[in-house]
Amino acid sequence: ALAWLARAPEPFFLWVHYYDPHATYDPPARYAEVFPGRPYDGEIAYVDAELGRIVEALRADQRLDRTLVVATADHGESLGEHGELTHSYTLYDATLAVPLLVRGPGVPAGAVVGGVVRTVDVMPTVLARAGLAAPADLDGSDLAPLWQASAAPSPRIAYAETLATELHHGWSPLFAVRSATHHYVRAPRPELYAVATDPRQVRNLLEGGGAGPGPIVAELDAEIESRLAGATAVRPTAVDAETRARLQVLGYALPEQPRARSGVDPKDGLAALETYFDALKLFEAQRFAEARARVEVMLERVPTSALGHALLARVHVMEGHADLALEHAEAAARLLPQEVSYAVLVGDVKLHLGDWAGAERAWRDAVRRESDHPLTQSALTAAEARAGRVREAQAAARRARELSPSSPEIARRIAAAWEQAGEYERALAAYREALALDPDSRETHMLLAIQLARLGQGADSARHLEQAGAWAQVPHLRNRLGIVHAARGEAARAEAIFRDLMRQHPSYLTVRRNLAILLREQGRLREAAQVDAGA
Repeated sequence: ALAWLARAPEPFFLWVHYYDPHATYDPPARYAEVFPGRPYDGEIAYVDAELGRIVEALRADQRLDRTLVVATADHGESLGEHGELTHSYTLYDATLAVPLLVRGPGVPAGAVVGGVVRTVDVMPTVLARAGLAAPADLDGSDLAPLWQASAAPSPRIAYAETLATELHHGWSPLFAVRSATHHYVRAPRPELYAVATDPRQVRNLLEGGGAGPGPIVAELDAEIESRLAGATAVRPTAVDAETRARLQVLGYALPEQPRARSGVDPKDGLAALETYFDALKLFEAQRFAEARARVEVMLERVPTSALGHALLARVHVMEGHADLALEHAEAAARLLPQEVSYAVLVGDVKLHLGDWAGAERAWRDAVRRESDHPLTQSALTAAEARAGRVREAQAAARRARELSPSSPEIARRIAAAWEQAGEYERALAAYREALALDPDSRETHMLLAIQLARLGQGADSARHLEQAGAWAQVPHLRNRLGIVHAARGEAARAEAIFRDLMRQHPSYLTVRRNLAILLREQGRLREAAQVDAGA
C-alpha cells in the first residue's frame, strides 16, 4: 500500500484492508509481550501501528491535510459475551459496534457524533467530501450534518443480519435493528433490549411472559421487514465467472442451492458451538480421540449441525475408520446441501473405503453443482487422473490453482489426485509446491515423506518424516507409509509400522488386514492366520 501511495496520482482512492484483529489471535511477538494473555488487544495495537504508517506517509508527502482518511471495521469480536467466542453467530453490540473515525478537510477535530451511525453511511459521506454525487438508491446518507456543533443525535436506525447460523449449521438466520434507544433481534425467541439502561444487552424485555413493549417491537420488526422486502426487489448483479468464483472462495457469494433449516435458535446452538471449537483445536493438534469425544458431545446437543458431522467424519478418517466416517460425511452433505465442500468430503471418504466409483460420483456431483470452486476442481483432478485422462486432469488442476493460488490445502489435494492415479513424479512436484506455500506444514512434510519413500529416496523421506512431528503418528498416514514400504519389498519396515499401529489402535481393521497380507506374502501363514483371528 505504501509503495502504491508513493506513486499515486491525484486525486486518488486507496482502500487498505487489515485482516487483524481477527480470530485466531496471534499478534507479532513485540505486541504479544506488551499485552500478555490479551492477544486480541495485541492485534488491535499492531493494526493501529500499521495504520499509523499510512497516515505518516501522507504527512511526509504533505498530502495528509488535503486527504480524507476513514478508518472503520466490518465487525467486532464477542470474546465470550452472549456465549459467542468470535463473531458471525450473534447480533449484539459486542460485534456490531465498530470504530468509525473520519479525518480530513472540513471535518471538525475531536467531534463525537451521538446516536446511531452505520457503515452504509460511509460511502455517501466520502462521495460528498470528494464533491461527487451519490447514487439515488443508496441505503446510507452523508454524515456531515451530524458533526455540526448544533446537531442533534443521529435518529438513524441500523440494520444487521447474519446468515452464517443457517449456512454453517442449518439454524435459524438472525436479523436485527438498532436505534438510539432499543436493540431488537428477530429470532425464534425474539429479543428486545433498552440500550440506555442495558448497554451490554443482557436483559431481554420480551422474556418472562406478559405483553411486553408491543408498539416498539412492532415498529422495529416492520423496519426489518421493509429491509428484507427491499433486498428481494434488488435485481441480481451479473458478474463474470472468475469474479463469482473468487467471491465464493471468500464466502461472499453462494451457489444457487436449496438451504436446509432446522429452526434451532442460535442462542441454543451457541452452547454447543464452544464444544465444537474445542474439538477443532484438538483435531488440529492431532489429538483425535479427544477431538472425537468433544464433537460427539456437541452433536448430542445439536444433532443437526453439519459442521459437527463433517468434523467427526474427518476425525474418523484420521483415526483410520473411514467406515464410521461415511455416515457423518453424508449427514453433513444432507443437512447443508448448499455447502459443496461436504459433497467433496463424501467422495474423499468413499475413496478411503476403496469405493472408487462412489467417490467419483460424489466428486462429479459436486462439480455439477458448483464447477468454479477450488475444492470441486481439485476433486475433478482426481476423477480425471484416475480415469487416465491426464490432459483433462491437468486442466482441472490448473483451474483449482487459479481459483486459490495461495492455498496449500488445494496443492495437497492436487498432489493426492496424482498419487492416487499412479502419477508419482507429478504428485511429488505438487507436494513440494504445497510445502513452498506453507514451509511449516507438518502435514505436508509427512505426505512428502510417504511420496519420497515410494520413489526410493530414503534419506529425503527420513528428513521430512522427522519434520512431520505429530503428523508422523496419524494412523491412516502411517498405514500409507507401511503400504509403501511393503510395495518396495521393505517387509521388515512395513511389518514394524503395521504392528505398532495394531498395538496403539487395535480396532483399526485395515492395518490388521495389511499385516496379514504382508505375512502371507512371506510364507508366514500361521502368523497371518493369527492376525486375521485377532490374536
